[in-house]
Order: sequence, then structure tokens, then C-alpha cells
Amino acid sequence: MARDKKTDHPHIVKTEGVLGGRARLKGHRISVEFIAGFFRAGYMPEDVVTWYPQLTLPAVYDAIGYYLDHQDEINEELAVVDEFDRDPDAFFTRRGYEKLPHGGYRFPKASG
Repeated sequence: MARDKKTDHPHIVKTEGVLGGRARLKGHRISVEFIAGFFRAGYMPEDVVTWYPQLTLPAVYDAIGYYLDHQDEINEELAVVDEFDRDPDAFFTRRGYEKLPHGGYRFPKASG
């Protein structure tokens, strides 16, 4: 089982194989980039806790702090999400996925 890698923020961890190893709230599959999206849209941490009551206010504030301390890293991740939201077909095609006739995509086979 993969172990959490601690970060410089007590509520934020990275775990290989969980959310692609991206920064997330400890004990949850909620990424810092997800929380940062609310922050960038002008929502308050109290709003996030109301919508996601399993989260604590200190954890949400810590996620925002992590975002502010690591904006380049998180903004890169948000750019990928934005790209997917704009055009999912192009997103998968550029990454070599095969579009299936019934919908959906097949991961590209490893060459060699």
C-alpha cells in the first residue's frame, strides 16, 4: 500500500497512485486544485465546508495556503482540467487515446 508523503502543510499529502500523486487533503480524495478552484472563483472556505461537510475548516484553509505557496504547480494542474473541460475529445486525442465507436476512450497501448 502506498504511503502518504508529507508536505510543508499539515493537512496536505501526496500519495503515489492516489489522484495521480497530486496534492490532496489528508484522508480524502479531494485535491488541492479542486479547493483552489473554489478559492479562485471567490468562494469562502466556509462555503466549501458547507458543501463538503466531511472536510474541516482548518484543512480547507491549509489547502488554500498550499495553493498560494505552490501556485505554479497547482495552476499547471488547473490548466489540464480547463483543457479537458473545453474539449474532452481533443484532450484525449492529443494524449494518444483511441476513441471507441460506442463512446469513451481506450488507453493507448505501450509500444515495444
